[in-house]
Amino acid sequence: GIRVHTYADQPIAVTYTGPGITTSGGGGKGIQAASASGSVTVDVSGSINTTNGSNAVGILADSGNLLATASGVDHGPGLGIPAPTVSATTTTGAVEVNTNASVTAAGNFGTGIRATGGSGGVKVNIGSGASVMGGWQADLASVGELSGLPASGVFLGVTGGGTATLTIDGSIGALSDRAIAGDPVIINNRTVT
Repeated sequence: GIRVHTYADQPIAVTYTGPGITTSGGGGKGIQAASASGSVTVDVSGSINTTNGSNAVGILADSGNLLATASGVDHGPGLGIPAPTVSATTTTGAVEVNTNASVTAAGNFGTGIRATGGSGGVKVNIGSGASVMGGWQADLASVGELSGLPASGVFLGVTGGGTATLTIDGSIGALSDRAIAGDPVIINNRTVT
């Protein structure tokens, strides 16, 4: 899909309006936007389908967490590019995901939207007519070996005193029946299955 990273305190903004993104294989990501500590905004109005493969994530948006733990894996094996030194931080820019389209990650340990950050807080807005569908897992307690997440429609997480807010004007569900994971404030105007 689309992948944007910055190892500096730089903002990231991704706007996707195309006809659709489809990924296949384990660990697939429709849109992945991660900053070491800058703000991250993802706006989607084209569908995302990551159904083929385990540990897939439809939209992943993060500030301050993932790049610090990646240890250069994002550079790809054998490319000879050293990984920057980045430490996890709780002081981050805001993370915001807005979708007005279908986002599906229906495989084993699939997560429709993962949004994580720190002090800047996290907001996910599911627009009217949009639907987010997560995957399945065989038990209640496990997490995916690649994603580190349970199967869910939406996963929101914050550290460092930030607030996670989920506003639902569309629908959210998951094949595992865990529609929402993490610890968000939920404003539900439509459907959670």
